[in-house]
This record gives sequence, structure tokens and C-alpha cells, in this order.
Amino acid sequence: MNNIPQEVINDIRSRARIEEIIGSYITVQRQGNNYIAYCPFHDDHNPSLHINVSMQLFKCFSCPAENGSAGDVFKFVEKYKHVTFPEAVKIVAEQIGYQYDFGDTGKKLFVESVTHRLNRETIAFCQYELTTKAGKPFREYLHNRHIDDEMIDKYAIGYNPADDKLTAYLSKKGYQDKDIIEANLGRMSSSGMHDVFTNRIMIPVYDGEGHPIGFTARTLDPDSNSKYINTSETPVFRKSNVLFNLHRAKEVVREKKFMIICEGPMDVMALERGGYGNAVCSMGTATTDQQIMAIKRLTNRLLLAYDGDKAGQSAIYRTGQMALQKGMQVTVLNNNTELDPDEIINTYGKGELAAMIEKPKNWMDFILEYFRRQYDLSNYNHKREYISAVMKHINELSEAMDRENYRHRLAEITGVNYSLLSAEQSAAEAPGERKADKPQPVSPRMPILTNGLEIAQKTIIMQMLQSNRGIEIFKQQLSKLPDASLNELAMQIIDYASQHGRLVISELASQISDEMQSLLYDINETEILRKEFDEETLNDAVIEIKINELIKQKEDISRQIKMVNDGVVKAKYVGQQKEINQQIRELKSKKSERVRKKN
Repeated sequence: MNNIPQEVINDIRSRARIEEIIGSYITVQRQGNNYIAYCPFHDDHNPSLHINVSMQLFKCFSCPAENGSAGDVFKFVEKYKHVTFPEAVKIVAEQIGYQYDFGDTGKKLFVESVTHRLNRETIAFCQYELTTKAGKPFREYLHNRHIDDEMIDKYAIGYNPADDKLTAYLSKKGYQDKDIIEANLGRMSSSGMHDVFTNRIMIPVYDGEGHPIGFTARTLDPDSNSKYINTSETPVFRKSNVLFNLHRAKEVVREKKFMIICEGPMDVMALERGGYGNAVCSMGTATTDQQIMAIKRLTNRLLLAYDGDKAGQSAIYRTGQMALQKGMQVTVLNNNTELDPDEIINTYGKGELAAMIEKPKNWMDFILEYFRRQYDLSNYNHKREYISAVMKHINELSEAMDRENYRHRLAEITGVNYSLLSAEQSAAEAPGERKADKPQPVSPRMPILTNGLEIAQKTIIMQMLQSNRGIEIFKQQLSKLPDASLNELAMQIIDYASQHGRLVISELASQISDEMQSLLYDINETEILRKEFDEETLNDAVIEIKINELIKQKEDISRQIKMVNDGVVKAKYVGQQKEINQQIRELKSKKSERVRKKN
């Protein structure tokens, strides 16, 4: 039952009409080419659940994002019927009359599948290859990251060599091409079988019981668009359910009484070097509801140890909110640097990392700092927005003493009279607030685009979805988007296209996280975005992003000019600004010339 071949899953998904399956459980109404319905996953008073027929995805625009109320037909059945993914596949198959022997649906002892065996064989092969001459640079890289031979052996780290040696080895061992492809270790092209993880460090991923289910693989190529790539969805690997190192960490959690969640496998290993083997990480995706619940089954205490940079702080905020909603106790690594755990140990020593862990920030202290970074408190409007953002979290505190304490803290930070914050608190707690006074959900018919930069980035995503040519232009011209979430989606599109050679949006959607599915849905629903490939449209969007990046560079230089008194240094900065202005003019001229010729 748990080993349904991927081609069977894809076949069932392609044959099932999502609007009909969902319509068998709830009432759906046609709206243009798509459908809407009252969402069954919350108290819905307006039709908030939308079904996109072309993408074969659903999304509720009122459910909190962390509830995961978006996905394909299997995800809907999983949530509605409270069943596992394999059970949902079987239910959908039965509804459409698909014939397949799913076996016993009851819980049974672990039985090693072909995919598990292939992963085991791959681990052994790659461990050996790491000791060879070809693997030497990769082993040296690990040593330079302070991952010694003992740690390499413990985590079974290996090296997948170039020239498709892994798939050739597995074939000689008697494994069939279809099984190697299904395990996402190889892919077939017109030139034959090729390794998916060629010329990369291989870090095995295990399920919660220690069975090998996939890999996360790192390249040393500085020009690669994807530093890490992970196993795609397979019969035994679903990224949204997986926590790297969970099978080891759960033993340590019983002693430490809390779990640490960090950004990546290297951070997990760094924390273990520092004496904290109770660390896990998600597999390159935003933390999901399933992952939080897997941790909650072991402990109610969670320490968030993401990096100190902007992306890491945003991840702390999202993950912390999810965990708090599950009733967990959340603290944050007391990391005021922009260093990751590995860099902290190497720069300051294990003792400093231990101090950050043993004396963490509580959640509200993090909130005060997190939002303060986003607002200029010398600006009155920014100060109002900062107060509003923090007061929302203060109002959610269950203890009156805590609310009182943090109102005082907020007053000290902002210089606003404490009585004004107390009045805002009282207004928030006032009974009988009319529902009509509360903000209403944004209409899902037209996702709001806030600025030209957002339009440009989403235009690029849409063009990448339409053609491999769009992907190539993105890789050559930009290789990265400014927005972290949109950039992650772009990287996953590139990974999918490189592994499959073509883009099937419904299949892509089934292999990415709930957050990415939701973002993909929003982009597809945005009416102003061109839905067919157009190279000029794509190039204009690329220019928009390049101009935006140059403007940011100018602003950074302006701030630096204000901070120096040396005339020579100032002149140097002014010269740099002139060069940037010239680059901006050239880009704008190029765009204008194309528009002129078109007209």
C-alpha cells in the first residue's frame, strides 16, 4: 500500500477531474472556467475555496497558509477524510474506477521496497566513491567545513561521481531502469540513462524510523543555479513530511526535552559538533504542518535556530507562528550575528553557540526585534505600523502580566506614551466587536500585485512555466529573484525541468511544498500576466529587476556617503553612482527601443 509506483500516482491524478472529486464531497459552483465552493476546513461564510481546472489544484483563500488548504486532488481527500496519502490515492482511484491492486490498507510492519534497496545501494556506492581520487576534492570540502571522518561515517555522506557511474552501477546490480527512475536516482533521455545527482556530495535522508528514503545533494560548482537539490517525490519520499535527522534527534530529545529546527543539513551537523544532537531541518522547503506535528509528538518545546540573516529571520517568524498555533512553547536562538551555527562555532567557539542555545530569546523578545528591523522608527508612519504589528502579538498573549510587561517595553522602544498603548490594548479586547468591522479576505479572483518589481518577478515565473526557453533566459540573465519565496519557486521549476525535460504544471505542483503550491496557484490566477511564452515580455521583466537592483546599489552607496568624511572616498562613491546611473539609462533605453520598434 505504501509503495504505489509514481507512474500509477501520476496516471490517477491525470485521469481524476479535481472538480468532480471535490464535488462528490461538497457542493461546487462553476465560475468561468473554474469552480468555487464553501471551504470545509474552516467556518466559511463566503465561497473561499477555488478550484483551478487547468492546473488541477484547489486553494482556500481564507484558511491560514500554515493550514495547508491548497494542493491537488489527493491533498483534498487527505484533509477531508483524515487519511494518509496512500489511502487518499486509493480512494480517488476507486472513485474514478481505476484498476490497481493497492494491497492491505491496514497498518503493517515495515517491508523494504525496491526504492529503499536502491537508496541503500546508492549510499554504499557513494560512500566508497568519496574515498577515491575523484572524490578527494569533495572530502576536502567536508573537512574544511569541519565535518570529520567520524561525522562523515555517522551521516553516511558520499559522492555521486560524474559520467553517470551510479546508474551504470545500479543497472549492473540488476535493477531495472524504471525502478531507478522511480527512486529519482536516474532519468531517461534520448541519449540514455543519466544520474540525477551527478558530481555532487550525497547526504542520505532517512524516515523517522531510520529507513533510507532519499538524498539531499550539494554541488561544489560555483556557477550552478542550485547549490542543493533534493530527491523529488517518490513512493517513499514526500518532502512536506520529511525532517532531516529526525531518527537520530528523537533519541536525544528524550534527554534534552526540546527540539532544535534549523535551515539545512550542514547546520544540523554543526549543532551536533557543538553538543546538540537534537536538531532537525526541513528539506529545502518552508516548514509544514506535518513537520511541526511530527516534532510535537516528541516534545512541546521548540527552539528555532535559523540563520541570522533576513531570510532566516523570516523563516523563524513563519515557523514560530505555526508552532504557537499548535500550542507549542517556542524560543529563538539568541543569535544577533548573521552567521549560521557552523560559522558561530568556527568564529567564536562551541561555548558561544551553547550560550545562545541555553539562554534563548523568548518569542515576544524576538517579535520586538523582528519588526523593528523592518521599520524606521524615526518616521512617524513607520512607527505606527511597527506598533500595530507588535501590538497584534501582545494582544495574543494569554497572561495579563505578560501583556502589561510588553506594552511597557514597546512604549520604551517607540517613545509613545504608555497610556496610548493601554487604550489600544483595551480596544482590542473590547467585547461585541462586529464581524463586519473586521478586515475581509482579499478577493481570490484577482490576486493583488503591489508593485512593478512583484509584477516583473511573477511575469518571469509565468514565462518559465510556458517554455524551457524562458527557463534558459532566466538562468543566463538573472539566475536569482529578489523575493525569497518567488526565487525558491523559480529554483524548483528549474530542478523539475532539468530532471524531466519538460514542464507539466499539475505534476510540478504535486512535487512542491504547500506554500509553493499556493504561490503557483496565485501566479496562475493573476489575470494581467501573459499566459503564453513571449520573449519580449520576459526580457522587459528581466530589465525591470536589473534596474531595481541597481537602484538598491545606489541607495546603499548614498548611505555610505553620509557616513564618511574623507573627500577622496566620497568622490569614489560619487563615481560609482554615476556608473550605476549610466547602466540604468542604458537598460531603460534598451526597453524603450524595443517598445518603439514594436509599435
